[in-house]
Order: sequence, then C-alpha cells, then structure tokens
Amino acid sequence: MGYQIPLSVDRDGQAARDRVDPESFIHEAQGFWPDQGIETVEDIRGYFIAGTPAECAEQLQELVDMGVEHFALDMRHSFTRMDENFELLVDEVLPNVS
Repeated sequence: MGYQIPLSVDRDGQAARDRVDPESFIHEAQGFWPDQGIETVEDIRGYFIAGTPAECAEQLQELVDMGVEHFALDMRHSFTRMDENFELLVDEVLPNVS
C-alpha cells in the first residue's frame, strides 16, 4: 500500500508544524468527512507529518506499522527550506523508520 502525505521537518518542531498550517488541514478534512466531528489536530493524525526529526520518524513509523510500504512525501509547504528538509529526512528521519 502507498500513501502520499505532506511532510515538514525542522529541528524546531513548532516551526515545522506552523509551515503546514494545521488549521487548513483541519478545515480540509472537515470538508472530506463532515460527519466525523473533526475539530483538532489529533483528530487528523496521519493526515500530515510535521515536527522534529524524531517526531517525524515516529509518525512515519506509525504508518509503516499500519501497513504502508511506499510514501510520496510532499514537502511543498517547506519549499524555501527544501534542502534542509531533505537533509534532515535522509540523515535523521528515515534511518529511524523500519
């Protein structure tokens, strides 16, 4: 199974989360599933990945544990920091996902 998911990674986890604008994802998810009572970021866990390298590895691992084998990681939310995102992803996130 494959999965496309937005990803923002930064040594400052809050900065990474702010780049993906969680409120816009909540609003988007409410449109897809209007009867699900989606109100918080926790309600859309797995809808995007954002945080420190350790937090992102943990979130990716949860998806792997659910059976996801292939990822298309969408980093457009951090376009101006793409090089740093790739470096952190390759050096600190992916090595911690099995």
